This record gives sequence, C-alpha cells and structure tokens, in this order.
Amino acid sequence: MRFPWLAALCLAMAGIADARPYGVDDMLRVESYGQALIDPDGRWVVIDRYRRYDSAASYRYDGFTRRGLGVVMRLDLQHGGRLEPLFSQDDGAGYWIASLSPSAKRLAVFRLKDEMLSLGIVDMATREVRWLLQHPVTSLLHPAPDWLDDQRLLLVAADSPALPWPFATGSRYQAEVIPLWARTARGQEPGVSVVGGTGEAAPLPQRRLLMIDVETGQTTQLGDGPIADVAISPDGASIALLREGPEPVIPLNVPVRSSDQNRQYRLSVLRTKGGLEREACIGCDIQPGFLEWAPRSDRLMFFARAPGQDWAAGELRLFDARTGRIRAA
Repeated sequence: MRFPWLAALCLAMAGIADARPYGVDDMLRVESYGQALIDPDGRWVVIDRYRRYDSAASYRYDGFTRRGLGVVMRLDLQHGGRLEPLFSQDDGAGYWIASLSPSAKRLAVFRLKDEMLSLGIVDMATREVRWLLQHPVTSLLHPAPDWLDDQRLLLVAADSPALPWPFATGSRYQAEVIPLWARTARGQEPGVSVVGGTGEAAPLPQRRLLMIDVETGQTTQLGDGPIADVAISPDGASIALLREGPEPVIPLNVPVRSSDQNRQYRLSVLRTKGGLEREACIGCDIQPGFLEWAPRSDRLMFFARAPGQDWAAGELRLFDARTGRIRAA
C-alpha cells in the first residue's frame, strides 16, 4: 500500500523541481479581461478581452498599448457555448466596448488601428458592424459616446483623423520633433529653445458635439468648441457641456497642488431639440468630473469656484435648465 503514496510524492517533487521564478517574459504573456455588459433580458454578455502584451502590433500608444490588443467577445447565456468574438476582428487592430443602447439593440465599439481611432455600431441581432465616418474623440472625462435612445447617438468628434489625446501621448512628441529637426538640418528654419517663467499656452482643442441617427446616417451638430465632458439629463431633453477655458489665475497666497488643472472650465446647458445655449455659471471655474442631473427634474448639480479662489472655498450649485436660475445647493 506504500507504492501509490510514493508515486504521488515523486510526482509532487518533480513539479517542485521544475518550478521557476515568475519573470518578465511571463508577465508579457499574460492575457486579461476588461469591462462586461449584460443584456437586460439575460440573453448574452459582451466582454472586453485583451491578448498577450508581447503580441501587440505597435507599442507607440504607451500606457494605452493594451487597447491595441482588445477583442470584443460574446457569450450566449441562454444556450451556453464558448466565449467567441462578437464580430470579425483584425488581429492587427484593437477593439473595445464603448456603450450599449438603452434596450441593448445596438452596441457602440471602438477600433484602434494604424494610429487611427474609429467608432462602429454593432447590430446585436445580426452581429454586423458598421463603421462611422466621424472621428471620435476620447478623453479621461468622457471616454465613450452616449445614446439618447436606440437610434440616436451623441458623439464628441474632431475634424481630423489624427489620433486623439490621450492615445497620442506616447508618440506625439516624437512625431512632431522629427520633421522639425529635418527642417533645421536643411536650413529652412532654425531650432529655438525658450526658457522662462511663463510661456504660451497650448491651443485649445476644437471639437464638435454631434447627434447621429445610426439608421439614416443623418448628423446634426449641437455644439462645438473645446468640449471636455458631456452629461445628458434623464429625460434626454437637456445636455450639459463642459468646455476648457483660459489658463487659471493663481494668487501668490494660494498653494498649487499636483492635482490642479492647467485650464479653467466653463459650463453651459443646451436643449436637445434646439434653442439658445445658456451658460450655467457665468464667470465661474467649474470642477471637472462632476456633473450630476437630478433623477426626475431638469436641475443640474456641479461644483464651482470664483477664478483665482482656492477650491476649498468653492461650493455645490444647482442650475435649473427650464428657468435658467442658479442657486447654492
């Protein structure tokens, strides 16, 4: 009776002998998963899956390289089966979930390929995808488009197909410096370095807020400018727009924190069906990342301060989109 125990012990010892430390190559071979969205009726789930890091077609995206490894997968919850790609996807590109329409009839997905970002609309019944002609803009504040309903999509777009920030941060400066050095080498334009206490601010990004009918393709522009964030009221009647503004005024007696923004932000509200756009807090500097509509009214809550004021002196405010009145919360 001793032999089976001896055999098991020998197998265990062999496994220990073959073990090795976890190394960098092991880490680069790891696959992972991202967000998952479940159909409200429980028919399916879609999941972001990321291939091995060492299989990337390009590493120019820096911290966003993983986006170039994404595959949008689907799992049938009613009939079982294996996890499989939602639609045909190129190995040299990365795909990930953007947003699901209210009834889960359609899914917006991103594609990152050859330093170009695209947005596609997947019909969840046929699993066919149609890629839009518009150039989507993603930001840390508003990384995905919003659905007004199953047919209308709100998209912040750029006029150029150039890779948007923050995806371009990994290679943007290299791409800009190479042609500048080439001009200097040809004697066309000298290279100049300027060092000082103040400098010229970077130009504000110009973007457009579009309402797209994904069935007809009709596109309506609702707003433009350096749009940084968008928030839709629960009834879909009003849209809050946060735009980048001038550089902040920093008094000498106010400490500068590492989390401080290099721009002030301005807030306005417009109606989906048209009409005048109203500034929600004239002359205020708005705290980015916090725009909250009331569940059953047309009131918007946000946090604001006077320009040059410390954020500790700011306050929550309420803007009524129907009357245009503002008060402290």
